[in-house]
Amino acid sequence: MKRLLGTLILTAATFAFAFGQSTDSVDVTFYYKSSSNATSVYVPGEFNNWGNNVGGVIPANDPSKMAKDPLAGVWWKTVRLHVGGRVGGGLAGAYQYKFNENGGNWLADPLNPRQNAADNNNSILYVNNPTIEYLLPNAKSGIIKLQHPTLTAYVFPSLVSTIDTTTISFVIDSVTYPVPASAFDKSSHLVTFKSPIPLENGSHKIRLSVRTFGGQSFVSDSATFTVQGGAIQILNQSGYSTVKDSVLLLGSVEDTTIHDARIVHNGTDTQSVSISGGSFRKKSLMAEGANTYRAIAQDSSAQAIVSALYTVTRLVNHAPTARIICSSDGSSVLLSALGSTDPDSGETASLTFLWSVDQNNPAATNNVDGATTPTVGLSIPAVPGEYYFGLIATDLEGHKDTT
Repeated sequence: MKRLLGTLILTAATFAFAFGQSTDSVDVTFYYKSSSNATSVYVPGEFNNWGNNVGGVIPANDPSKMAKDPLAGVWWKTVRLHVGGRVGGGLAGAYQYKFNENGGNWLADPLNPRQNAADNNNSILYVNNPTIEYLLPNAKSGIIKLQHPTLTAYVFPSLVSTIDTTTISFVIDSVTYPVPASAFDKSSHLVTFKSPIPLENGSHKIRLSVRTFGGQSFVSDSATFTVQGGAIQILNQSGYSTVKDSVLLLGSVEDTTIHDARIVHNGTDTQSVSISGGSFRKKSLMAEGANTYRAIAQDSSAQAIVSALYTVTRLVNHAPTARIICSSDGSSVLLSALGSTDPDSGETASLTFLWSVDQNNPAATNNVDGATTPTVGLSIPAVPGEYYFGLIATDLEGHKDTT
């Protein structure tokens, strides 16, 4: 039995070399779904002389032409690539490529966030053993409407390697989740894994780790995506700051038979809101600082449905405005700070002041530098020229403004 196993391994290796296969090559399948009903699609790249194009036009029967799955409407093509990328290529460890519709319309891969901005926005695929392709969702795949999104990726081992399915794992944000061996389809090389935890609305990162039986491993770069899901949602962008004193909340519910909800502000203040056609809107006054909102309703089975937490910060300016008013009766000058104001109610009268003099004035002036009175009088200087004076206004909380 041991002898037979050894014979099989030797035969597989002999087969690989006989047909020109290399132990450092990977068969990668590219996928593309056209949004324009293209009649032909190609995958030109550094691995096929860019489709042997002439003046940007690919010949009709070029080997880079993709096949189409008539049921799924998806174009596909498997290409053999060298582990480590194109020797002498534009990017170390990678191949650059694009899709091409009808021979002349060149497009970056719509599901691949890696592009070379320095070279016509070519899409980039890093070839390793194993090679991870189309880690989804990502920044290119759009907003995810599910709180338990399905994570997928194609994993292609080298020609003489096999994926160790017991070592596949996803990192969602900072938590690692082992992936069952059954989640890897050995025929299509697709890993499919549903998030075991509900993801809050907002930005998330995923990372996929895979190992081959040969001991080689590769951990993908992080893919980032945005979740905006749930049976009830507040649709506003969360986590920003504003000087406005109110916010217009926009929301939606999946069940259009729900007509009423509650908006809970900062955990205690509850306001009712009407729902029409699955949508609602509510204007809410904000407190200074952090404001949190949740929308709560009841579904058809009287179970509470709760939105993800929405946050917004209201910034309030408490600093006074220092203002100098200058007047003259011909022989003297009066500097007044009585035009200064404070945005907090009733605090303008309690402002304190500190006067200063620009040391580069044409001549010295008396009674001004260091004065703390609201008004300061001085004789008209004997030396003509421009004179500059400073004022610091301070309120009761220590907020200051200088002019």
